[in-house]
Amino acid sequence: MNYKIKEKKDLTSSKGNAFAIATLVDETGAEFENTTLFSPINAKAVGEMIEGELAVNDYNGKKGWKFSVATAAPRWATKKPDIAKAMEKKEASIEKFQTNKESSIEKMACFRDSTLATNLYFDKQGLPFTVEEYIKKWEQFRAALENKLTIPF
Repeated sequence: MNYKIKEKKDLTSSKGNAFAIATLVDETGAEFENTTLFSPINAKAVGEMIEGELAVNDYNGKKGWKFSVATAAPRWATKKPDIAKAMEKKEASIEKFQTNKESSIEKMACFRDSTLATNLYFDKQGLPFTVEEYIKKWEQFRAALENKLTIPF
């Protein structure tokens, strides 16, 4: 709300901080006496308009008003829609990562089992074999095991 400074008395606190006691008039004409103005508002002159909020101030049994400067919302407070959107994106990324992780584990287990089955196959044969034969047999075992992965137990 906008207020006009009607009267003002500049003072200094015991700690050396400047402040002012003023009478303010709002837009409807209501007067607020014994209003405390702190820096930087206390530097305003009588007759100037200031924008902010008044709160009841009961100090040492004396009723008065404390003036607070109107501030814009902090940047983070205005980002709620962006935060919600980012959280949705993050959840989707996590879900995709989990799916890829499970798929990778299944594939690696399939490769491992194919290697073990191929080694066992050629050990039981007891015959010499070439690298090409080994690769061909490994691919057969891998294909069979990959197909099995899609079949529910």
